Amino acid sequence: MSAAGQSNQATTHRARLRGEALRKWYAQSGNLTPDEWEAEQKRLEDERRGPARLFLAVAFILILVSGFLMGPILVAILSIWLVIGSGSFWVRMAVTIAAIFLLAAPLFRVLGPEFLAMLLATLFVSSAFAYLGALILPQYLVMPSRSVQFSLRQLSVYTLILAASLAVLRGVGFRLENEFRNMYDSAEFFYIVLCVSINVVLASLPILVPVRYRSGSLFRWSALWVVIQMPVIELLVLIFSGLFTSYQVSRELGPLTIVGHLFAPAIVWVVLYTMEGAQAFSDVKPLTYDKLDVESDPLGSSTTI
Repeated sequence: MSAAGQSNQATTHRARLRGEALRKWYAQSGNLTPDEWEAEQKRLEDERRGPARLFLAVAFILILVSGFLMGPILVAILSIWLVIGSGSFWVRMAVTIAAIFLLAAPLFRVLGPEFLAMLLATLFVSSAFAYLGALILPQYLVMPSRSVQFSLRQLSVYTLILAASLAVLRGVGFRLENEFRNMYDSAEFFYIVLCVSINVVLASLPILVPVRYRSGSLFRWSALWVVIQMPVIELLVLIFSGLFTSYQVSRELGPLTIVGHLFAPAIVWVVLYTMEGAQAFSDVKPLTYDKLDVESDPLGSSTTI
């Protein structure tokens, strides 16, 4: 058979493949140029977008219904989306604020303004950590990384929106001096806010690198921190701060730390990677290298970025 016939047969065979089978075919063929590889990876990501968005719609409805149990985790995930998400910043901001009030409104009569305060504090802390991660981590990665997806002007608007949310919180009767007169209540509040924010941001660090460039070591490093190192650190903080001697804290925060690190990371990863499949996070344009003209580079070995 001629080379042209073999090429046509290979093209026909490739056209019949989809999804994982097509990915394996390209991995075995090994004859793609970098531009062709980029285009194919992009096509595979587009192929996954529809099912991922449908799954996310169902998942977010279930999380909103769960209320108190998953509320801070959902807000922390939305904070990651707010920082490195794709699309309009204003849409991301509106969806995040709306989700906070949808979570807090049904529980307001039972939990009072404290739950709304917890969600707003989680939004502020987790978005600050995500912002720092998006600025710092790419400096240590040798692969294309997502960057912060809002401008300084939008950051100032975000600050004003948070200030307005705090004003609403004060308007519904929340007062720090009244709500946190008990030291253990304040410790529980700030413990949940800080721990949820830090753990969700650590779990989301692999998302800073698009899947087509990401290595497995980045996920393993993130999982090691979230599943093993962070619960140990949290329990040590409770013990050495003296809070663990309180019956209320040891009864609530101790089991919450252990059980939370067994199940919550899996939920966070499922939602985050499904959001990535739905193309909810910004894309990355990798660096391109062009050959210099022979006249300016007689040896023909230099490249420019």
